[in-house]
Amino acid sequence: MGGLFNREPRELIAAGISVAAHCESCMQRHIEHAAACGATQEEILETIEVGIEMGSGRATVAARFALEVMDDLFHSGARRNPVLPCAAREPVLSCITR
Repeated sequence: MGGLFNREPRELIAAGISVAAHCESCMQRHIEHAAACGATQEEILETIEVGIEMGSGRATVAARFALEVMDDLFHSGARRNPVLPCAAREPVLSCITR
């Protein structure tokens, strides 16, 4: 997979889009992958905020789920490993084809 961005910002972008699109499974996958690639809690929170801004009122409700995923990842004592490692070759937006 080519492109100007490495995996971490691509996962952050996908997480923000997932919030705006109200896709819980996408939010979980991309937040977990972003964290596995080294994204900080603050970076993920800002990503969720951008998703809320872009998705308006309904995205605010959807963002609750994203915040639960973040809480689980960053406050459960240890980060869970996502299904795929950060270096995986699978396209970032492959979640929408499953």
